[in-house]
Amino acid sequence: MSTRKRTILSAAQKREICKTKEREPNLSNTSIAQRYNIGKSTVTDILNEKELAFFAKNFSIEDFHQSKGWLSGFKRRHRLRQFKKQGEASSAPSAELIENDHFAL
Repeated sequence: MSTRKRTILSAAQKREICKTKEREPNLSNTSIAQRYNIGKSTVTDILNEKELAFFAKNFSIEDFHQSKGWLSGFKRRHRLRQFKKQGEASSAPSAELIENDHFAL
């Protein structure tokens, strides 16, 4: 098994990875890693850093010191999860669309 050469990413490349994930949210981290020829854990770390920076900025926390487990602990404490809809559920309209249609009548 050959090892992958160490890759150093610039800030612009990291932003591009974040934008790729925003444009294509269903794209797996493994697919992104293959596209940029980096490790899956590198992609995960970049996206986690972005999420941690989002919390620090939006909650006006100046001396915010994140750790690897902070984000997962926060999500677990506040029961925040993301589900991937599959099958018939993914083609069904969301509750928000149904509510908007109800008020449009």
